[in-house]
Amino acid sequence: MALRNLFVGCAAVILLASAGFVFAASTTDLPDLGEPANAELSPAQEARLGRAVEQNIRAQLPLVDDTQLNSYIQALGERLLAAAPEPHIPFTFLIARDSSINAFAATGGVIVVYSGLIEAAQNEAELAAVMAHEIAHITQRHIARALEENQRLSLATMLAVLSGIALSANAPQIGSAVTAGAVAGSLQNQLNFSRAFEREADSIGIGILARAGYRPTAMAEFFARLARTESPSDANVPELLRTHPVTGDRIAEAEARAAQQPDTGRTDTLTFELAKARLQALLASPGKIIDAYAKGTAAERSRPAVRYRYALALRRAGQAQQSLDILRALVAQHPNSIAMRLALAVSTSQAGQADTALEQLRRLNALYPQQEPIVVELARLEIRDGRPAAALKRLRELVQARSVQPQTLRLEAQAAAQAGQPAFSHETLARYHFRLGDRTAALEQIDLALKTHGLNTVDEARLRSLRRQMQERQPLQ
Repeated sequence: MALRNLFVGCAAVILLASAGFVFAASTTDLPDLGEPANAELSPAQEARLGRAVEQNIRAQLPLVDDTQLNSYIQALGERLLAAAPEPHIPFTFLIARDSSINAFAATGGVIVVYSGLIEAAQNEAELAAVMAHEIAHITQRHIARALEENQRLSLATMLAVLSGIALSANAPQIGSAVTAGAVAGSLQNQLNFSRAFEREADSIGIGILARAGYRPTAMAEFFARLARTESPSDANVPELLRTHPVTGDRIAEAEARAAQQPDTGRTDTLTFELAKARLQALLASPGKIIDAYAKGTAAERSRPAVRYRYALALRRAGQAQQSLDILRALVAQHPNSIAMRLALAVSTSQAGQADTALEQLRRLNALYPQQEPIVVELARLEIRDGRPAAALKRLRELVQARSVQPQTLRLEAQAAAQAGQPAFSHETLARYHFRLGDRTAALEQIDLALKTHGLNTVDEARLRSLRRQMQERQPLQ
């Protein structure tokens, strides 16, 4: 995998490596950031670059496509951001479908957490610790500061990495040679500066962790545990340790910093345990989870997250009624768990009780309004129940109120099409494709919207303006 090859042993150039990977599709889609001589990225430039980074990551990395899990990781990130130095740009948190124990921060407030990291974390504090560290890399503007520290070399390296990854799409050996040479050439010059970045990210991250209400020792504990499990074989070293080299001194420094913070924070939540269980249920085969549950001890099978994972696996295996029985008992024990109540409604629907499921979701939506996972599940059932207009109304209200995941836009387009609003359906699909970095498909959908019969002049003018924004890669309103 190109990302791993770039990251190995090169924490100093994590930024350049990740940038090179995510721009592999087409460097012509990079926003114009001004003259190369102006090496320091301004916050506005970094935000624009961040939008391009997100688009290219979505286009190239295998991401977890699940509204509930993505909402969880975004909410956790925002909780940490509320305790961070004032962010100068918006942040986006994504989950890569990759078993590596890793995470990385990219230009423009984009943080990618690997599914392997979530599975490796023993509690929410450990996951939050890694995310806080990555947040610190961005809030401390390490990317812009690296460019400012060594303008000529850093910019040249970035261009070389971009070119090397672009070449590797058609000629892997050539591309790898170009990229490796660029990275190796800059490593020694930037290594000391990068170690300073890592220490600063540790220090700031531990403060974020404590202020967000988590145990501040979680960062040192997680890194130490990973280091203890490290194999003498280089192939078995966790990716997180490759990209963030851990030494005894670094762990000791993290422990000392944590000791300066009040240790009153929490380590775990049921929400984390259920998110981790849901991720496992999505990535593993249902049969594997069902077999593991059958072989587990009574104590293990009594854990709420284990029973929840088992119920999700049963549903995926086509055993909706058995899943429903387990989830009813879980909801009775944990009535405030949104994840469990959502799972109950979906299993209720799949067990042939659509009206009951709709009522369950409407009650949940009334208790927790404008929550994307709830609105999405409710809209899906309303579309399935032949009520696309109601689903469209809910989704439009959500989209107008907050930033949503691309998949929610796709569902909104489906509701609009079934509700007899083809122009709006094409427009929403255009926004969906644009978010994913597919400008060609986005423009095609806008053109289809413009050809819709009966389009009024106001809508036509808006669509033409939207087309110009997409053509010029401007941020959409």
